[in-house]
Amino acid sequence: MAKKIFVVENGVLKKYNGNGGSVIIPDNVTSIGEKVFMGCTNLKSITIPNNVESIGHWAFRDCKGLADKDGFVIVKGVLYNYLGEAANVTIPDGVTSIEGWAFRGCDSLKSVTMPDSVTSIGDHAFSYCRELADITIPRSVKKIGPGAFLDCNSITDITIPYGVTKIGAETFCNCTKLTNVEIPHSVTNIDHWAFSGCRELKSVTIPDSVTRIGSKAFKDCVKLKEAPIPDSVTSIEHWAFRGCKGLADKDGLVIVKGALYDYFGKDSDIIIPYGVTSIGKWTFHGCKNLTSVTVPNGVTSIGDGAFFECENLTKIIIPNGATSIGHLVFHDCKNLADEKGRVIINNTLFEYFGNDEIVTIPDNVTTIKDWAFKDCKNIKSIVIPDSLTNIGEGAFFECSELTNIIIPGGVTSIEKNTFQYCTNLINISIPGSITSIGTEAFKECTSLTNVIIPDSVESIGAGAFNGCTNLTVYTPAGSFVEQFMKKNKIRYVAL
Repeated sequence: MAKKIFVVENGVLKKYNGNGGSVIIPDNVTSIGEKVFMGCTNLKSITIPNNVESIGHWAFRDCKGLADKDGFVIVKGVLYNYLGEAANVTIPDGVTSIEGWAFRGCDSLKSVTMPDSVTSIGDHAFSYCRELADITIPRSVKKIGPGAFLDCNSITDITIPYGVTKIGAETFCNCTKLTNVEIPHSVTNIDHWAFSGCRELKSVTIPDSVTRIGSKAFKDCVKLKEAPIPDSVTSIEHWAFRGCKGLADKDGLVIVKGALYDYFGKDSDIIIPYGVTSIGKWTFHGCKNLTSVTVPNGVTSIGDGAFFECENLTKIIIPNGATSIGHLVFHDCKNLADEKGRVIINNTLFEYFGNDEIVTIPDNVTTIKDWAFKDCKNIKSIVIPDSLTNIGEGAFFECSELTNIIIPGGVTSIEKNTFQYCTNLINISIPGSITSIGTEAFKECTSLTNVIIPDSVESIGAGAFNGCTNLTVYTPAGSFVEQFMKKNKIRYVAL
């Protein structure tokens, strides 16, 4: 049976199986789907009925036969491709939309003139046009897609027209010669990586219409010296100003609206100033000169890896109000450890650097952070106090000699990877307080034999017991645990 040339479902043209040439779209089509004619290099002309109301993304991408004498592939006012090699390009009047990737990687392109009919510029429309230096976006444009000018290394000035509400992800990322940008009062959102890597950008005025600045929005804008943040901004995400050396104060601290993003100083003792409320991810990563840090009252969060590999850090004061502390904050900070190799701050055990076979955690500890005992291959037994309420993910990952452990009744969850690759773990006591067991929590615990899991457990992650070849689970009949074991074909006994 021959294939239908046009595959139409509920008025939507889903697929074209023809050979190109001159194509007339059937009258029953009201919409042309995404990529329907993409790559049809033999397509010479297309007739679209008036009842077609929408044409999907990339519908005519790489249809070289549709290109006009100047190399434009334009269908119903949408510019899908530019296949020419001119240095100076004028987009024809009547074009309303520049489709995503239309000019991507046009190495010869140096200037573009757009007509006032253009209202939108698609994703990555001019990305990697590294010689493009002269472009004026007309006032008619209301939407600029993510990555539209990514890696346009020759652009020095850009004015975003009023009406644009969002500067999308990576829109001007790595425009390394951009020195001036004008953001209109219609913009409410500057998305992640929007101006990241604009190394010549010295100042930016953020209008009071903006409410959000996304992660890494101005990352590595090394010459940025002025970026006043209006009160309208309620959200500044991580690393928004990471690497902005020009914003550093006399002590080398990059602080924007109460958030500490980076440190460029070389002092051994640092007192973080009052007014700082958060320390961003990896802020002091690898600061080998650092020996002492005082964190002020008012700081409520410390991001992942904030003091990662600060190997000479011996003293840090953290206020009790810092209740949100990320992963690996003090990883490899061996000089913070006590005489037993434990890094304990504010009742939280962050790292363990000891070599003992039997480890006793002090009575006041309430939290064991993520990966705290990772790869501690000497440990055979751990004594955990009743004060403990939280055990982080991967806390005992690959403690291959650990044979037994009792989880106290204050703990409510066993997080993902907690005991993964504890190949000698034989006994574990799971209390009735536990409600969830995370993904791969006991993966490859090959010595684990008999485990009682209470009916308080209502959630078990994927692969939680993968590779536990000798395991038999004992659990109350009719419980969620019984159903999980049955479904995953894990040996169990219903009590």
